[in-house]
Amino acid sequence: MKVLIVDDNKNDRMLLEKTLASHDYETAQACNGVEALGFIRESKPDLIISDIMMPEMDGFTFLRELKQNEKYRSIPFVFYTAHYIDKKDANLARSLGASRFIVKPKEPIDLLYEIDMVMKEHAAGHLNPIDSILESDQEYLKHYSERIARKLESQYRDLEQTKNFLDTVLNNMGDGVIATDPQLNITYHNRRMQQIVDTRIEPGINISHIIPKITIPDQKNTSCKLFDTNVTCTNGDTVCIEGGISSVINERGELTAYVGVFRDVTERNHAREEIEKKNLELRILYDFDRLLSVFMNSDEMVERALNKITEILELEESCLHLVEKNSGKIVPKIALKKCIGMPSAFMELIGKQAMDHPAVQKILTSDEAVTIVAITARASGILETDEKYGDMRILTLHLHSRGKIIGFIDLMLPAQRVITADQKSLLRSMGMQLGVSLDNSLMYEHLEQLVEECTKELTENNKELEMMNDLFVGREMKVIELKDRIRELEMQNIV
Repeated sequence: MKVLIVDDNKNDRMLLEKTLASHDYETAQACNGVEALGFIRESKPDLIISDIMMPEMDGFTFLRELKQNEKYRSIPFVFYTAHYIDKKDANLARSLGASRFIVKPKEPIDLLYEIDMVMKEHAAGHLNPIDSILESDQEYLKHYSERIARKLESQYRDLEQTKNFLDTVLNNMGDGVIATDPQLNITYHNRRMQQIVDTRIEPGINISHIIPKITIPDQKNTSCKLFDTNVTCTNGDTVCIEGGISSVINERGELTAYVGVFRDVTERNHAREEIEKKNLELRILYDFDRLLSVFMNSDEMVERALNKITEILELEESCLHLVEKNSGKIVPKIALKKCIGMPSAFMELIGKQAMDHPAVQKILTSDEAVTIVAITARASGILETDEKYGDMRILTLHLHSRGKIIGFIDLMLPAQRVITADQKSLLRSMGMQLGVSLDNSLMYEHLEQLVEECTKELTENNKELEMMNDLFVGREMKVIELKDRIRELEMQNIV
C-alpha cells in the first residue's frame, strides 16, 4: 500500500516515513499541497497523510482541491498537525472530507492503529466520499478565513515571543552574531557584534565592509571554517576577531543566508604573542647559559658570548670592558682577548678613560642595564679621528654580579637601527648571566694564579732550604774530620 506524506518539515516527513516503513507501507513525500497534487496526477496513492500549515498551498486548500476532483476524492485523507489543534479546526477538516484529524506528536503504535482503522473503514465502504457539509464556496471561505486568521494571529504572537526571546539571548551572548543574505548584505547583527567591531553596522551593507578578508564557505558546505582577521574600528584601533561563517541551506538545497559568529581575540592573541616571546627569550637564555657553562677560560667565554650577542642582534661590532679593581681604570680587556670589528680609534679613546671620566661614571651609576647614546658621548674626540662614525650610536650593556657592575659591553649601532623593549629585556638578562659567569671565571683564574704563585714561591723556598741543608751537612762533616784529627794529635803527644 502506497502512502503519500505531505509536510514542509523534512524531519517530520522522515520520522513518519520510518514509522510507516516499519509496517511495510510504501511511502512517497511532498513538501506542500502543490507538489502533492503534481505527484497524485502521476501516481495515485492509497492514503494521504498531510500537515495543515505549509507554504504555497496549505492542507485545507489541498484537501478541498482533492475532494473537488472526482478521480481523487475517494482517497482516504488524514490530517497530522501540531499547529491546528482547536476543535473548530477539526470540524473544518471533517467538513472538507478528512478521514481523521490527528494532533502531533503521536506515539508510533497509536498512529499506526489510527491509519489501520482508516484503511479498514475505507475498505468496508464507510469512508465513501460524501458531499461537503459546507454548502457553498462562500461558507467555506468564511470558515477557512476565520481559521487561518486565528492561526496567523496565534503564530504571530508566537513569533513575537520567539523573536523577543531570541533577541534577548543573542544580545546577551558573549560572541557577536551577524547574518546576511546570499549576496552577503547584512540583515541582522546582535549588540555584541556592534561592540566588538566598534563601528556602526548599517543593515543592507556588504559584510566585507565590516569584516575584511572574510572566508565564505562553499554553498554546499554548511560547516564554518574558523579564521582570524583584523578590523579597524571608528577610533582607529585595530581589533583581531576570530570566527566563522556558516551557510544556511533550505530543503531544496538553495542557499538562503549566511550566519557568522565572532569573538574579540585581541587580548588572547596579545597574551599568546607575549608567551611566545617569553618562550623564545627563555630558549635563548637557556642556550646562552649552556654556552657560558662550557668555558672556564674567561678569554674564550668572552669571545663566544660577544659572538652570540652580536648574532642575536644582527650586529658586527662589539667590545667588552672590565672594571679593574686595582688599576682604577676602564681597561678594554677584550682588546687583549677578542674585539669584534670595533674601530681602533674608539678602542684607543676608551682605553685612556679614567674611572672618574664622565662617560664612565654615567655608565657605572646608571639605573638602566641597557643604554643607547651617541658614539661621541662615549668617546669624545672620535670625530676628530674619523668623521665616518658621526651617525653611529653605542649600545652599552651592564654586566652585573653580586650586586655590582663588573664590566660592560659596547655594541656599535647604525643610526637607523631600532632596539625594541623586548630586545632590551633579553640583553638585560644576558648581561646578568654573563656577568655572573665571567666574574666566577675571573675569580677562578685569579685563584689559579695565586696557587701558581704560591707553588712557585714554595718551590724556590724548598730549593733554598735544600742548599742550606747541603751546606750544613758539609760543615758537619768538616767538624767530624777536625775532631778525628785532634784525637790523632792527642794520641801522638801521649806516646
